[in-house]
Amino acid sequence: MGPRVKRCSSYYLLLNCLLLVLILVSCDTVKSNVLQENEQLIFDYIDVSPDIQTTTQLCFFRCVISPSYDVTSVHIKLYLPNESSIQYPMQYFNEGFYRYSIIYQEIGNYNFQIIVKINNHSYTSINRSFWISKSKDDKDSDGIYDWWEKKYGFNPENAYDAGNDFDNDGYTNKEEFLMNTNPLRNNIFENAWIELSKNYIYFFISFFFLILLSWMSLFGFRKVHS
Repeated sequence: MGPRVKRCSSYYLLLNCLLLVLILVSCDTVKSNVLQENEQLIFDYIDVSPDIQTTTQLCFFRCVISPSYDVTSVHIKLYLPNESSIQYPMQYFNEGFYRYSIIYQEIGNYNFQIIVKINNHSYTSINRSFWISKSKDDKDSDGIYDWWEKKYGFNPENAYDAGNDFDNDGYTNKEEFLMNTNPLRNNIFENAWIELSKNYIYFFISFFFLILLSWMSLFGFRKVHS
């Protein structure tokens, strides 16, 4: 009777140990699927493509977050050029991957953030920006290509510099861009030739009358002394 009781006690102890292990594993599994108070949500990837878009094409927004469980909602908050803001829900695509796309008509600089809600907590990403422009070659839509502004040290994200006259030659930066001249150097001969090219009809008319008057003066002088 003694050995049988001993054996049953050993089985009972072993069964309790197995049960305890199962409970611990189960608790750990439940715990791992809940974002803890001290655990931070990570924005692994945030992107807008392209970062310069025209008014007729789609802008694509993507983000990847981790951990991705217990997510209540994911929104994109956009700050428009007129300083107002608006939020849109992002579409779930895959594990932790969300996306959104839209066409914008208002030209200017946009900023956006991704806002993720998990249970009663809200997490906000860093600020990102993109441009809606008349042309992908002209970010600030000031009529001057970005490469030209960078070449001469101007800001391709500042539309107001198109009206500046850095070299004080009477021509704005936009005019110098269209004339293919150097906006940093006041070249008198170059400017004179440009004015002549712009007003070549008046130049030829004036030149014709100058020749005519000279000929008439010379003819009258000869007639008086003949």
